[in-house]
Amino acid sequence: MVAVYMALAILPAILIGWFIYAKDKNKESTGLLVKLFIGGVASCFLTFLLTALIERILPGIVPDTVNPTSNVILLFFQVMIGIALVEEFSKWFAVYVFGYKSKEFDEIYDAIVYCAFVSLGFATFENVLYVLLLDQQLVTALLRAVTAVPGHACDAIVMGYFIGLAKKSEIYNEFGNRKKYLILSLVVPMVTHGFYDFLIMAGSGLLVLIWVIFVIGMYIFAIRKVNHVSKKGEKLRRFIQCPVCGNHTDGKFCPYCGSFLEQEVQKVLTPVNNICPNCHNIANGNFCPYCGTKIK
Repeated sequence: MVAVYMALAILPAILIGWFIYAKDKNKESTGLLVKLFIGGVASCFLTFLLTALIERILPGIVPDTVNPTSNVILLFFQVMIGIALVEEFSKWFAVYVFGYKSKEFDEIYDAIVYCAFVSLGFATFENVLYVLLLDQQLVTALLRAVTAVPGHACDAIVMGYFIGLAKKSEIYNEFGNRKKYLILSLVVPMVTHGFYDFLIMAGSGLLVLIWVIFVIGMYIFAIRKVNHVSKKGEKLRRFIQCPVCGNHTDGKFCPYCGSFLEQEVQKVLTPVNNICPNCHNIANGNFCPYCGTKIK
């Protein structure tokens, strides 16, 4: 039976990971995905370390998950800081180390994939621990398969979206926006995670009902966000204008006249969504100004 429980603990992450991976039009390498998943598992140990550290600095800030306090205000802050902030920062740090600086990071949707695989690594390890250590293993595995694991994935999707926007801002030298989106990539999933845990730990009948509505809404939002961002397929590319022929490219040499493009050449910060599928030049109108291909 242990093998069955283990399979139930791991299966949700496989299914969710496959759903998010399948939406990626330009697949990430297997090596990077494995690295991100292992990074997610490693982030569990960072969570253990940070939890012990924060408990020493702020005694009582980590909630008792078995017998939580009846003081809802105290419980709210305990959950937000002692659980949500610590766990989301640990996952965020793993994404930043293993994904954000990756050479394969060339689409906003990539950030969602990176965060999802880190989060699923975290959730899988956590799930295995819960299933092995708690009583009623079958019930625990089934409940967490439709609540905790998808919940981690939803937080990851929000985190990934903002990290993708931060990377885009970095490419366009908009460092103020980069900082803003990096902060949001941590704060927003922390709030959704904390709200999720607070509602269920408070134990009130009304709050549990709100939790059910919140979870359903969060799942719908996350699925729509995955579908929208993956379908849009926004590239993260810095285009420069050739000073000789005026065409645009993201390489070191102009593909039209062969001119070498110096680093000091003017950066063209045109949104990279409007790229001609034929000649790959920037096209802001309905037709490409270089080859005439219809864009819209």
